[in-house]
Amino acid sequence: DASVVLRADLGGLCWEAIEAGDQEAAAFYHPRYSSTQRGGRDFVETWCLATRSGNPFFLRWRDSLQELLHNRVDVDGLAQHPLYEQVYLPGADRLNLEFPDFDGDFREHLAAHAMYARLLELDEGLRLQWNEAWLLLNAEESALALQTFAHRHGTSVEQLLLGAAEEAETVLQGGGLLKLTAKHCGRLLHEPRERLLDQRTLLGRLLGPGRGGR
Repeated sequence: DASVVLRADLGGLCWEAIEAGDQEAAAFYHPRYSSTQRGGRDFVETWCLATRSGNPFFLRWRDSLQELLHNRVDVDGLAQHPLYEQVYLPGADRLNLEFPDFDGDFREHLAAHAMYARLLELDEGLRLQWNEAWLLLNAEESALALQTFAHRHGTSVEQLLLGAAEEAETVLQGGGLLKLTAKHCGRLLHEPRERLLDQRTLLGRLLGPGRGGR
C-alpha cells in the first residue's frame, strides 16, 4: 500500500518466517472488527499481505474475487451476488453502524475481505491453514497504533505527525510499519518536502535517516 511508512526490514517482520516454512502467510488483523468465534483475529486488513507463490488460500481468494467482480465497474448491489451467501461479516456490519454517513455498504466496499471471510467460513482446509500457519499481527498495537493514540487523546493523526509528538512516538516503538489512510495523506500531500522531513516533527523523525522510515 502506498500509504505505509515501513519502519523495519520486511524480512524480520514476516518474510524470513515464511521463506523458512515456519509460516504460510502473514497479515495484520483488526481485533475491533473481528468475530469472537475465531479468537478476535479474523478481520484481516488487505493493505499488507505476504505469502509464497502458489499458496492455495490466496489462489482461491483471488479466483473468488475475480468471479465476484466479473463484468463490474463498481460494487453497488454486490452483496446480492451468490458468493455472498453464507458469509458472516460482523466487522462490516459494525463499520456500517459506526460510520452511518459512509456513502455505501461496507459489506460491498470490503469485497476482498468478504471473499476471504467466505473461505474461512466454508473451506475447512483453508481455515486450518489460516488458524495454524498464518503469522497474524495485531494492527491496533502496531500499524494502527498512532490512530489509536490520536483517538484516545482527542487529536488527529495529521496533527501528531506534523508536531513534536514525543509521547505518541513511544507507542510506535516495536511496530514494523505505520499505516496511514487516504484522509491522513490528503493533508500531508499539500505540505512542502521540507516540512515533511523536518526532524522536529514526528513524521520527519520517522522518515529521517537512521530511523527505518522508507
